[in-house]
Amino acid sequence: MCRVGALSAKRRSAPACSAPPPPTDTQLQVMSDLLVGEGSVPAYAEPPPTPIVSVPLTGVRFEVEILDFCAHVTLHQRFENRENDPLEVVYEFILGDDVSVSAFVADIEGKKVSGVVQEKQKAKELYDDSIASGGGAFLVEESTEQSNMFTVNIGNLPPQKEALISLSYVCNLDTLPDGTIRFCLPGTPANIPLQISTPTLSTIYFKEVGASGISIRASLDMSSPISNAACNTHTITVEPGEKPTKAIVTLAEETFAPGKDFELLIQLAPTNEINCRVQQSEQGDKVAMLTFFPKLEGDVVSECIFVVDRSGSMEGEPIEQVKQTLQIFLRSLPEGTRFNIIGFGTYHVTLFSKGSAVYNEETLDTASKYVVKMSANLGGTNIMGPLKSIFSKKPTPGIPRQVFLLTDGQISDTEECIAAVRGNASTTRVFTYGIGKDVDRKLVRGLAKAGNGECELIQDTQSMNQKVLRLLNKALQPALTDVTLNWGALTGLQQTPYILRPLFGGSALVVYGFLPTTFKSTTTVALKAGSTRGPLSLKVSINPDVITPGSQLFKLAAKNLINDFEEGTSFLHVGGRNPSANAIKAEEIAISLKYQILCKHTAFVAIDKRTGATEGTMQLREMRLQPAPQPAFTIGRMASSTSSSSFGSGKMYDVDPDDSLFDEAECDNFGLGSLPPPSSMVSLPPSSKSSGPPPPPVDLLCSLSSLSLNCMQSSPLPPPPAPAKAFSPSSSSSSSSSRRSSSSLSAPTHHASAMPSQPLPSQAPAKPKLPLSKLPDILMQQKANGSWPESCLKFCEGLDITAVKAALPSSLNGKPDPMTLWITIVICAHIQSKYQDNKLEWNLIVTKALKWVEKQIGGPVSDITAAAKNFLQQQHP
Repeated sequence: MCRVGALSAKRRSAPACSAPPPPTDTQLQVMSDLLVGEGSVPAYAEPPPTPIVSVPLTGVRFEVEILDFCAHVTLHQRFENRENDPLEVVYEFILGDDVSVSAFVADIEGKKVSGVVQEKQKAKELYDDSIASGGGAFLVEESTEQSNMFTVNIGNLPPQKEALISLSYVCNLDTLPDGTIRFCLPGTPANIPLQISTPTLSTIYFKEVGASGISIRASLDMSSPISNAACNTHTITVEPGEKPTKAIVTLAEETFAPGKDFELLIQLAPTNEINCRVQQSEQGDKVAMLTFFPKLEGDVVSECIFVVDRSGSMEGEPIEQVKQTLQIFLRSLPEGTRFNIIGFGTYHVTLFSKGSAVYNEETLDTASKYVVKMSANLGGTNIMGPLKSIFSKKPTPGIPRQVFLLTDGQISDTEECIAAVRGNASTTRVFTYGIGKDVDRKLVRGLAKAGNGECELIQDTQSMNQKVLRLLNKALQPALTDVTLNWGALTGLQQTPYILRPLFGGSALVVYGFLPTTFKSTTTVALKAGSTRGPLSLKVSINPDVITPGSQLFKLAAKNLINDFEEGTSFLHVGGRNPSANAIKAEEIAISLKYQILCKHTAFVAIDKRTGATEGTMQLREMRLQPAPQPAFTIGRMASSTSSSSFGSGKMYDVDPDDSLFDEAECDNFGLGSLPPPSSMVSLPPSSKSSGPPPPPVDLLCSLSSLSLNCMQSSPLPPPPAPAKAFSPSSSSSSSSSRRSSSSLSAPTHHASAMPSQPLPSQAPAKPKLPLSKLPDILMQQKANGSWPESCLKFCEGLDITAVKAALPSSLNGKPDPMTLWITIVICAHIQSKYQDNKLEWNLIVTKALKWVEKQIGGPVSDITAAAKNFLQQQHP
């Protein structure tokens, strides 16, 4: 059976269908108009375009269960077939990295059918057979070519009927450097609204979805007390549970503004212990989940290499934003760091060709001038060249090497690049940033996973600063190495991840264990690791009497098992063994079938056996996005159309001679970059043929959404307050979409909405923010050692240089260069006060400044910092 694309011109008839109607007068006139030249010779052409027919989406609801650092999400979607023929509805969507579909249920007019995981070919055959017999069928499958892309087929949706489609998935959650847990549902692009229609049929799914629009409900079940919950862009309601570790978060509005993500940020009471929970299935099997978020302290000296795409596609705003971000990146590095910059296109050029240089005032000045002259002038996209160059040089002993790779392109040797990173993961950690909608997601996500790093997708270059620096904040955290788990008496236990990688500060360790049948008594599990402060040893007990029923942990554990095989880190790969592709495929299929979770070789299929065959010619309705004026109540628009892509032509650029001003550039003249990605999409009606490949699926919150979990810019929440034994609901109303929405669970309020990014004792309005253009100016003035010169004060709006000098505390008298110390502290206080929402951009820079002052005065800076804050308050009461 043909799938998306070719299906657009295909119609299949159900049994007992009636003969097609005769052509209408309009159709006859169209046929007459196709006659060309003299005589009656018909021109063989495509049929006249069929009008685009919408498949109304009349409601969306997300049910979210957050268990520590993991989530189980169910997406409910209500559709209506308002036509007089049965429909086959086909749509594609992208889920985020580390996401697996775990359940699929279809409900047609109250008749519910549940999807069952089968091997992919068998599932497709069952789907086709059911439709051919006049029954209904539903199919969900993952693409074998593009990672995390899924296709849903709703077959034989009866005319004038509604359907409720429920799809569940499991995923691991991201954490911010301060330990805040981050759950995200990305919103629709502002220029591509997706309309949620008002139901016209009598709905029976009000309880599941609501009247219309979109709703979100998240239940939090954490191992530690919840200190705070916040949403950056939407009004939420937070209700406490029966324990301080539980809460319910609901969306308090039903309209998503275009382009805004829903991001839930959760802070827990600080702990440095391992937590454990055990779940039991209906069959009596048990699985344990161990979680650990270490609080690591100490300074880290690293080698940081920024690898930036300078191919022609980066020309214009992307490369200019990269240059600004790179300037802030450079000033965020601590003293003693080794660093380098590599630009790549068809070949690559290196700032310091002899290897990374030690970070100091001289090398910072050299790098700053180099960045100013950078341009997108290196031709195609060859990532393997700079990777080989980096890996050919041995890292300095005791100094971890961190690579930050930024690209907007697609390449042909993705698997080879990922394998190269995986082969050097013991010495080099890789973070990646994918720019724009056409970036190869499999590439950037695969490189980050293989290199024990993380990936950020940057749709809007204006958010680049925060996203790049968020990962730098994590990369410069201390790490636990040689991490091992001893499960004690639980012999025969199956653990996943099978190989435990280094655990960096700001990241959580999540390990699953399928418990053996011998698990009858309390067992102690021991974690051991090395750290900068010596060996670490922690223990946790697993109690067979403390078990909850459910299947979520089984699904999460199974997903991790499949990941082990896909990444070459399973038990089959230990000892340098290289199992065959067939052996790996067999293991993945066995796990997928046993735990009913999707993998690339399986599919969910649900069969609706109907007593009477559905009559009529089944029409295809492909879900596609169409740019449209923003209606009053929209979060996107869905239509049945097919799109074709046209490819832009490549352009080779000469090398900027300024690239060689500072060091002899290292160049790789081998390997051509790939063709540019699709540059435009043209919507066609279902009956038209496309001359090009179908367009990539679009990330959408509600339509079948791209539920990618790593795409939201955010600022860390403030340090959590001391844990309370209980908390009460918190509340406020939304007042500005640009302000933070926060809800301190200990505050005596009810709604959480757009409030300043700190727990507040009252509903005080947020301070107005200065124009963001001032912050980069301030940050650019910082010296390599962390100090700020007097000349920087002119960028600090509202500060009088004379007043600053006059307020010099007497405690700084006798210290080296007391005025520079005082100016640096005042600028730190100014940044912290005026740019709270941009903390990710300045956090490392301010931290470096405070450490420099502390070193100069030989003690804590708390008294001087307090004096600077008092001074600012006097200047701006």
